[in-house]
Amino acid sequence: VAEGGIGVALLAGVLLGNVVEAYGAAQPIVAGGHTRRFALGLLGGIGILLAGATALGGTVLADAADELIGTAQAIAAGAVVAVVSIAILPHAFDEVSRTVATATVAGFIAGYLLA
Repeated sequence: VAEGGIGVALLAGVLLGNVVEAYGAAQPIVAGGHTRRFALGLLGGIGILLAGATALGGTVLADAADELIGTAQAIAAGAVVAVVSIAILPHAFDEVSRTVATATVAGFIAGYLLA
């Protein structure tokens, strides 16, 4: 935003999308017996840490070596794949349909091959 690289509309869209995602993430936490206050504190803390990491990446690490940036991106991509494979794919196979789950896996493979 400061350098004009992204627009305010995109920033607002990401913020709103994350609020909706946090609401969805809070539901199982509360259903598991924790208080709403705990869920809000946990997810709010995660959001603050992510904002700090983003600021750190955009300032302190702006001139980092390509190898460091590539390593950080590879770790982040691995974390995303781990979350998807642990949380989303089993749900897709068990509760949605095999067609949807297979399409999801095919989408990941296509994305990998196109990258």
